[in-house]
Amino acid sequence: MTDAQVRHLYGPAEAERVLGIKAATIRSWARRRLIYAYGLDEDGRPMYDRDDLLALWDRGRVAKSG
Repeated sequence: MTDAQVRHLYGPAEAERVLGIKAATIRSWARRRLIYAYGLDEDGRPMYDRDDLLALWDRGRVAKSG
């Protein structure tokens, strides 16, 4: 399996630590249905794909600079 086929899933708190995207921002994206969970962690919390998170983050940065 190549890296392109592997999903790197993060909960909002972990994504904040690893990717630097605020957990509140991720939860807001989810409420507005800009991003969808790929499953739940062992505690029942939603998990989001790293590439989806980074794409939305980049899209927001481009919109702010434009």
